[in-house]
Amino acid sequence: STALDTLKSKSLDVMSEEDQNHEFAAYFTRHIKSILADKFGDRAVYRQGLTVYTTLDPYLQKVAEDSLESRMVELETSAGYDMTRASYHDSMEAGADVEPDYIQSAAVVLDPHNGHILAMVGGRNFEESKWNRVIQAKKQPGSAFKPFTYITALKSGYRPSDFLLDSPLVIEMPNGEVWKPKNFSESFHGSVSLRTALNESINIPTIKLLRKIGPPAAVEVAKSMGIKSPIRPYYSLALGTEDVTLMELTAAYGVLAAEGIYSEPMYITRVVDRNGNVLEDNKPRRREVLSPEIAYMATNMLQSVIDEGTGKNARRYGLRIPCAGKTGTSDDCGNGWFIGFTPEIAVGVWTGFDEKKFMGRRKTGAVVALPVWIDIMKAAYPQNQGPEFEKPADIVELMVCRESGLRATPYCDEVIREVFIRGSEPVRKCDIHSISKYDLLNTDRNFMDRENELEDEN
Repeated sequence: STALDTLKSKSLDVMSEEDQNHEFAAYFTRHIKSILADKFGDRAVYRQGLTVYTTLDPYLQKVAEDSLESRMVELETSAGYDMTRASYHDSMEAGADVEPDYIQSAAVVLDPHNGHILAMVGGRNFEESKWNRVIQAKKQPGSAFKPFTYITALKSGYRPSDFLLDSPLVIEMPNGEVWKPKNFSESFHGSVSLRTALNESINIPTIKLLRKIGPPAAVEVAKSMGIKSPIRPYYSLALGTEDVTLMELTAAYGVLAAEGIYSEPMYITRVVDRNGNVLEDNKPRRREVLSPEIAYMATNMLQSVIDEGTGKNARRYGLRIPCAGKTGTSDDCGNGWFIGFTPEIAVGVWTGFDEKKFMGRRKTGAVVALPVWIDIMKAAYPQNQGPEFEKPADIVELMVCRESGLRATPYCDEVIREVFIRGSEPVRKCDIHSISKYDLLNTDRNFMDRENELEDEN
């Protein structure tokens, strides 16, 4: 046949030992087998000729696997860890009995509109460690959990332009101990907007915001968006101290990508037996958990993280598509995260050691997780072009003064475009910046033109 002739004409490539020992999509495949065995029994799975249709995208899976391993090798080289994956292999070949305690990473890609898992890499090598870090490992998400506090605040009536005070904070705990949280920069910024506090991942304003809205409210929102791990309503929740899985965190971010709709993660679409009988025909399980307006405002704030905040390396490395996301680093630099999304896919990446261990100074989510995320996004959008997030009809945009959060005037030094739910936008004009006789003498500022520009933009 023609197909056979084509195959005969191809040269035979020599498969390396590494390739032979590496099963493609091994973590995903093992999870599929586990799901099927629970439903139909081991005998049916291995002996009765089932045909299983999955959600996997082989191309994105391959990219995720390759990127994850190459980026971890780079990290091992730059960090100078005592054990690397290469040194583990050397020890094994020498006959030593050692555990694979090298740096690990995991990645998941899902379609937020139906919950389809498009790629899942549970670790660097399935044969060396079968622990699936996407669905089995629970880790502290650090600042990657902060969006739930801000989403809860938006639901409570806060606006992205509202201000919080970044100043020293002392909290007396119920047990009598005193908690003095600090910012990653170990400095204070004074008055900052919700948008700035989130995109710069500033701790103190986030804790103060959580105290205002109440931790139980944030817990409720997080659970409604798909966080299934137990989370306690403590003030430290603002800093992501409660353990979660990569899968549930990524699916929760997917709610924003899907305009407020949560889709349960799904791996199998159909199962057919050897006689053609359909044993399972799965449909997406979706539910609305946020209004489109709240989802859009939160997304817009998380776009700022990538455009000008802690995730701006995505732009520096050439990613131009519309996207949103958040870095996360646990308090001891033991876990690094980046969770982000476009209107079409949500991607989550975690990096760290299986045992609680310091990754190294400044080994933040932006350093150890974001590069893998960028690689996957670039593969998903090879032309570096993607759709914009759809703006609901009841969202309005307004030019405001960055310093006051009020309607911008020609005299404001820094003006930004902000989003509001219709009816909640500020009415007052900025009262911090006003014209003076010295301004009138400034020939570099044409106030009439600026006034007209602002009127057009507003």
